This record gives sequence, C-alpha cells and structure tokens, in this order.
Amino acid sequence: MLVSDFEGILKYFRVSLPKKFRTEEAANSLVKRALQVKVKKLKKYQADYIAIKEEEKSYIDPKTRLLTENKKLMEDMLRYEHTITGLVLTKTQAEEDALVLQEELSKNKMSLKETEDFNMQLKEETNSVCLV
Repeated sequence: MLVSDFEGILKYFRVSLPKKFRTEEAANSLVKRALQVKVKKLKKYQADYIAIKEEEKSYIDPKTRLLTENKKLMEDMLRYEHTITGLVLTKTQAEEDALVLQEELSKNKMSLKETEDFNMQLKEETNSVCLV
C-alpha cells in the first residue's frame, strides 16, 4: 500500500479490504486491531478539535455582527445628539446671562460715573463755601 498511488489506495479500500472482512469475525478482529493501535497525538488532535468547535460556536454571522454594530452606533449617535442639544441650550442660556450681566455692568458704570460727578460737584461746592 505504501508503494501504490492514490487510485491504487482507493481501490484497496473500496474493493480489497471489504472482501477480506466480509465475515463478522473478520470485521470484529479489524475493530479490535483498530482499537489496539495507539494514536500518539490523540490529545493534540482532541484539543484542536475542541478549539475548532469553540471557534465555530463563537462565530457570528457577518450580517448579524454588522446589524449589531449598526444598532450600537445608532444608539451612540442619538446619545451624542442629545448631549449636543443640551450643550447648545446651556451655551445659549450662558450667552443670555452674559448679556444681562453686561447690561447691569454698563448701568452700574454709568451710575458710578454719575455718583462720582455728583461727589465732585459737592466737593467743589464745599470748597467754594469754605473759601467764602
């Protein structure tokens, strides 16, 4: 069998081997011999098989994966839009508050200027009265 080509090996498995093990005793002896054969790398093959099966279980269909990612991205987008809307409202309120404070500052500056002018007039009158 080691010298045979691929077609010769196929012929052996399809024709010669079944002829040899037609009886139940011969088939049982084949099974016993097969069970007695020690497979040296059986543990490695078992580990590889388990790893492949786990990988197949964890495999996610690309369409399902993309739909899940799309849903997550849409949720993120909605959350960001909500945050942006909140920030815009906060900015608008802050700008309005700044305008109100700016107007109050202008009024207070004018009031201060008027008070200082009035104070200067009183000082001048006091000085003029004191001189007289």
